[in-house]
Amino acid sequence: MSQVNVDGVGIEYQVTGHGRPVVLLHGWPDSGRLWRHQVPALAGAGFQVIVPDLRGYGRSGKPDAVEAYSLPVLAGDVLAILADQGAGRAHVVGHDWGAALGWVLASFAPDQVDHLVAWVTRRASADDVSNHLELAARLLLR
Repeated sequence: MSQVNVDGVGIEYQVTGHGRPVVLLHGWPDSGRLWRHQVPALAGAGFQVIVPDLRGYGRSGKPDAVEAYSLPVLAGDVLAILADQGAGRAHVVGHDWGAALGWVLASFAPDQVDHLVAWVTRRASADDVSNHLELAARLLLR
């Protein structure tokens, strides 16, 4: 496991394989272990697979302040991991809470997200779909 320190919070992450980076973001209440079956397949397909334990989960730091878990702060954690790995751009796959984080990451740092897969299992409302389509259109039309 590797670790990056973000404002005093240690964020643990695992890197497997070589090639184009893909970041796998877990949901709630999981950890990076969620992806244990996908990592070997992706690494075998030629990707550098980066799997963090998001703050508050697994081996990563667990700050007390609620504000320390905001999506912009979590996006900063992922960007710090990419910088630590020297990865300019990465594919991002997010499940559940990780999918929400993926959308924020793609919105705040579109130059660092090559492709985004947002895997959300709940039924989306019409407003959710409309908001996501609007965001996707803005990102694609840049």
